[in-house]
Amino acid sequence: MGQEWQKAWKNLQDIYRASEEAEARYHEMWPDLPSILTKTEQDWEYGLCAHPNHATEATFDADLVEQFRRKPIIRGVQQPAPERRLNRIKTVLEPWPEAQARADEIVAAWDKYRAADKAAQEQSGFAQANKDECEVVQALHELEERIARTRAHSPQGMLVKAHIAATDPAAIATVDDLERAIEERLDTVNFIGRSLILDVLHINSIFGVNRTHTE
Repeated sequence: MGQEWQKAWKNLQDIYRASEEAEARYHEMWPDLPSILTKTEQDWEYGLCAHPNHATEATFDADLVEQFRRKPIIRGVQQPAPERRLNRIKTVLEPWPEAQARADEIVAAWDKYRAADKAAQEQSGFAQANKDECEVVQALHELEERIARTRAHSPQGMLVKAHIAATDPAAIATVDDLERAIEERLDTVNFIGRSLILDVLHINSIFGVNRTHTE
């Protein structure tokens, strides 16, 4: 399993490098956000967003676009209600054509932007690189879990786990000084480290060392 892990780790390093190259190409092809998606005073008057001066985002986001896609734009209109004794006015809801046209424009612009973004991801290889990375990371995690749940029977077996515990996938780093690398990660939560403690107990048991604490 140690040899299998070394191959998987090398594969992950290669995938990370390929992913970084694909991401750089993707950013070069990244489409500009259409100006139609910028919030305006009129959008606020239509009730499509918060006032542009107070809005968290200057442009319409995915949540608002999906809201426009699902729900028709309506407004409340006051109408005479002579049947009412005190307040002879009632509010009714009706379609808001001008606001609906603007909402439809926003949805169309968003869909066009997302299609262009998806095309850039595919043409740059970024989409495939992300998929490959997820698959390789999942396979590596499953292998590390198997290794963690398997008790070592020799110092060499413990050394395999030590290398895993000292390796940082996020930094795409290899281990030159194993002892120093592990010391630098003593403050991190690492299930491999806990497994190493179990290995110490297991090997001590194999060689007949009493694990019971005595004064």
